[in-house]
Amino acid sequence: MKDRIALLRVELVQIRSAIGRVVEHVFDYTTGSAATTLTRMEPIETPTHFDAPKATRSGTAETVLAIVILLGVLVQAALAGQHIALGDDIALHGYIGSAVFALQILLVVILVVRKASLTSLVSAGTFVILLVAQIGLGYASRQSHDLVAMHIPLGVALFGIATWQIAAIRYT
Repeated sequence: MKDRIALLRVELVQIRSAIGRVVEHVFDYTTGSAATTLTRMEPIETPTHFDAPKATRSGTAETVLAIVILLGVLVQAALAGQHIALGDDIALHGYIGSAVFALQILLVVILVVRKASLTSLVSAGTFVILLVAQIGLGYASRQSHDLVAMHIPLGVALFGIATWQIAAIRYT
């Protein structure tokens, strides 16, 4: 509670300072007259329309590709669950995992070429690094079933990072 009060006091000081700067701007501090300052100010035109700011975020292709990657991770979870619960073949799980990795590399290349935001590049790079670990754990878990205990939570984390990646691409 004391921290909040201290923060509010700091904000109040900043607001007072900003008001002081506005008052100095409006009132001519050499003559103390508001009239001379206000007559020197340029008239303000009211815009009839508002132009949207130019978008600097990445394009639709990157967003669609990131969504396809997210859906690939989701399908991976379903296939893994079927393998664990029903004993279904795991080969398709591996193929889709490789496809997700290839799509992610393509996404990183597109983001670099189009000079995407740092947040987009960090999320995409993090995803690639964790995908490499995930693929390694996937192949290694064929020999040692203990590694599945790390493979599954990492898949959940990848789903979260894939979601972050979409947000980073769309909104930065």
